This record gives sequence, structure tokens and C-alpha cells, in this order.
Amino acid sequence: MVRALSGLAFAMIDGNMPTEVPLDYALKHVNSQPLLEVAEEANLVRCQGGRFSFYHQLMQEYFTAVELNRVGLGERVRVGPSDWDEVIIALCGIAETSDAIVREVVATNPYLAARCVANGAEVSEETCRVIVSTLRRLAKDYLDKAFTKDEERARHLKDHPNMHWGSRQMMDDALDNYFGSYPEGEVSHVIQLFEDMKLYALPHLSDNLIQEISSWNAHARSKLEELDDRWRRQQSGISRPEM
Repeated sequence: MVRALSGLAFAMIDGNMPTEVPLDYALKHVNSQPLLEVAEEANLVRCQGGRFSFYHQLMQEYFTAVELNRVGLGERVRVGPSDWDEVIIALCGIAETSDAIVREVVATNPYLAARCVANGAEVSEETCRVIVSTLRRLAKDYLDKAFTKDEERARHLKDHPNMHWGSRQMMDDALDNYFGSYPEGEVSHVIQLFEDMKLYALPHLSDNLIQEISSWNAHARSKLEELDDRWRRQQSGISRPEM
């Protein structure tokens, strides 16, 4: 039963299917009506009105992780968020060793690797060091972008002090497209991941780095507040262009 349900769960996520699918789709993969009936009696799945779903999304992720453990990660680690993220975190909980999995993940998605550790994946000191150093570099890159974007904006406003409100809006949009809308938010994301990793990250964070991270966090917060204030002022004056 586990093999059949794990194959079905895997096919649903791998095929970008919704959490509820036609019952015929499920039967095609498990090839056994009695098996689905037994699984339903065990509160593993639901089969109602010609539709099939796992009893809970966490259950679907668990069965998918079982199959993923058999076939390997392949190209299922994505740069950004994906439906595979929670499955990979679950995989780290059932695999015989999670260190190799997390090392494979960190090369493509260090954020996901940190989440795996924060959720209990047991990794080596070297793997943890790689995660922390990668996230630190990303945070610094994002912060540099935030400073550079502000410097570029200040330079344009200095060169064109009488810039029309509409032109300022176009300039801000252009800078957002080039540097990213909210690099400060990415810094805060990294900070949160460090906090989630708790003691796993601490041996790899020197006193100076901890102080540096604290300054990043404070800067990110102040910049977000500044952006929010700027947005509110723009919205309040949207009907009367700034001269």
C-alpha cells in the first residue's frame, strides 16, 4: 500500500496536479479499487463524489517524500519556492541520512537548506557552515543593492530637483526593476532563517558577524519603514501631482 500511495502522491505533485483529482486518475496510478477503499478506511485518503484526495496535505507530502527517497532529488530543487519544498523538508525527516540531501539542496536553494535544518534535519558542521556562509553572502549582496538603489535615487533627484511627480514614479519603478523591489525584505528573510536555525547556526557566527547581522536587521527594518512611509505619502498625494 505504501508503495502504491507514494507513487500516486509523487505523480500528483510531479504533474502539477491539484490536491484533489478525479478518482479515475488515482485508480490509474494505484490500479486497485480495494486498495483505495482500505486506505480510506484507515483515514489516509478520501474518495467521495468521484474525487480523490489525501486526508491531509501533510500526508500527501509524506508519501511523496517516500517516493522521492527512492528515486532521488533529480532536478526538483528549485531556485525559488515550489511545491517540492515541503516534500524535501519531509524527506530529510525520513531519509537514512539527511546531510547529503541538504548539501545537494544548498547548492541551488540555500533558503530551503536552512529550513531543512530549522525543521530538524541532522547535518554535519561543514554543511551548516556552508549554509550560514552562503546566506551571509546573499544578505550582504541584498543590502548592497538597497544602499546602491537609494544612492542612485538620491543622485537622480539631486541632478533633477524639479522632477515631476509622474517622472519620479517612473524612476522608482525603473530602479525597482533593476535592483529588485524590496532587497531589505530579503535581508530580513535571511535573519529569520538564522533565528529559526537557532543553535545550529551559532557555532558558525562569530561575535563580529552577530553584530553585523544585528545591524543588517536594524537597517532592513528602518528601510522598510522608510519605503512604507514613502508609499503612504505617494498614495495620499496621488490626486495632486507633486511639483
